[in-house]
Formats: sequence, C-alpha cells, structure tokens
Amino acid sequence: MVAPFNAAIQLWEDRQSYVETYRVHSRAFKAAYRRFPEWAQGGPRMIDHAGNLVGAESGYPLDTSVEPSERPGSYRVARPSLHDVKSDFEVYCRTMLGGPSSHNYEACRAKARARMRERMRPIIARLRERRRIAEDLGLHRINGELIALVDKIGDIEKNIVALHDSPDRTAALIMVQVEAECAVGDHAEGPGYCGTMAMAHLALRSLLPQLSGVIHEHADFFVSNPTLAACRMPFWTGCPDDAADETNYIT
Repeated sequence: MVAPFNAAIQLWEDRQSYVETYRVHSRAFKAAYRRFPEWAQGGPRMIDHAGNLVGAESGYPLDTSVEPSERPGSYRVARPSLHDVKSDFEVYCRTMLGGPSSHNYEACRAKARARMRERMRPIIARLRERRRIAEDLGLHRINGELIALVDKIGDIEKNIVALHDSPDRTAALIMVQVEAECAVGDHAEGPGYCGTMAMAHLALRSLLPQLSGVIHEHADFFVSNPTLAACRMPFWTGCPDDAADETNYIT
C-alpha cells in the first residue's frame, strides 16, 4: 500500500537536500579561505607597543608597514580604513584651519585633501589586491552560492509554516527554531546547557511516536543525543566542525 503524501516530510527532505549541499560548499569555502593571506583577513584594528594586534575587530586588511610605537601603553592603527582617513581630514580642517574666512584657508584645505587622497591610495590598493586574491580562490563565487542556499532553505521553512497543523509540521518547526535561536556549541543536557535546546528536546521526545520519515529520523537523533552540540544535528545548516571553526570572512 502506498503511503499517503505528507507535505511536511517532502518539504523537510527538500530542505535537507539543500542543507547537505550547503555543507559541501561550506567545506570548499573553508578550504579556500585557509589559503587566504593573513594580511587580507579582518582582525584587531590596533597594534600595541609590544607588537600585539589588539582592540576592536576591523574588516580592513592589515597594513604590514605599521610598526609598534616605542612608547609603552601607546597604540597605532594597524588596519586603517577609508573612514579613518576621511575623519582625520575633517577633524584637521575643523580644529586646525578654522573657518573659511581664515587666512589661507582654501590653500591649506587643498593640501590637506591631497594628503588625504595620498593616504587612501595604499588602502584602496590593499582592498583591490584582497579582492583579486578572493576572486582567484573562488571565495566570492562560493559565498554567493552559500547565500543562495540559505535563501532556498528559508523559503522551504516558510512553506512548512504555511502547512496545516500536524505532529510532523510541529517537529520540523521545533528543529528550525533550534537552528534559528541556538549557537553552534549549544546542547540540551549537561553543564551550561541551552534552555531552548532543552525545551526542544522535551517537545520532540513527546512527539516522537507520532512522527514519520526523515523528520522522525532527525528528531530521534536529537532525542537520543542530548549532549551533542547543535551543529552536529543532521538538520543543522553548516558543517559539524563549525563549533571549532567559526571563520569570519569579510568581503
């Protein structure tokens, strides 16, 4: 006897197909990113007197020509941005030149603007070189494919929401909620457990006898492995090693 069509199961199978494709592309992205030069990656914005990169994260490339200050406790900008340079120009004009009526204002402003453009050139050159390397490694292409897959998965999840209520639909939405609200290393039981995952675990355990197909398989895996990290769940959109490797790629 042919089993009746189950829209929730079909949509969840479609979602899983995209999830598995996403994992393949994600691994390819990480493999390519490992070949990305260290200077081209984002990182701490400042360099201290000891030569350590510190401070807030910046997406701009590292200026390897910046040397630490010899004065203890002082810092220099190691990842200058176009905004930094423009801001310096505006502050200089406002505090050092006075108003337009000041003596020789326009000539001094023109020199300051020329200096601003001169400082911007190496930053732009580093950005262009980073983009060239990223293109050669296929990072932009793979990143675009990952974004498209996330959109497709999101569309499927919206279609699941629109279904008539059923145990399979409820279980699917619970697992979607886990991915939406939990971090890669969260787990349902044990020290530091995640409350959302713990509640999802209880709900899926009660629903399990009523579930079918791949939704049952995924829910059963969750219920049977409450101490596993969220990223190791079969429905998680990402690689199982995401908890140990959260690459922050900034285009």
